[in-house]
Amino acid sequence: MLQQQQQPQEQQQQQQQQQQQQQQQQEQQQQQQQQQQDDIEFSSLSVSPSWFQLSSKEEENIFSASLPKLARIKQFILKQQQQQQQQEQQQQQQQEQQQQELQ
Repeated sequence: MLQQQQQPQEQQQQQQQQQQQQQQQQEQQQQQQQQQQDDIEFSSLSVSPSWFQLSSKEEENIFSASLPKLARIKQFILKQQQQQQQQEQQQQQQQEQQQQELQ
């Protein structure tokens, strides 16, 4: 009797995990798009010859404008590391579940 009650709960958990994964994938796609935009901006910035004739005030502006981008990139890296950890944990959980089912 107990086993029958446990199973739907496990299914629910798996569904929740799948939903979370889908959300994460969507977020990742959005971030990748943002990253591509940034890359385009970065490449167009570094090519312009006027880059070398900037007043110190302009340099400050450019530097402070790139700070949020650095923060975003840092967030992106952290998030990917977290996702990897989560995936490893999920794989472990699935393996444990399979072993339990075999028993």
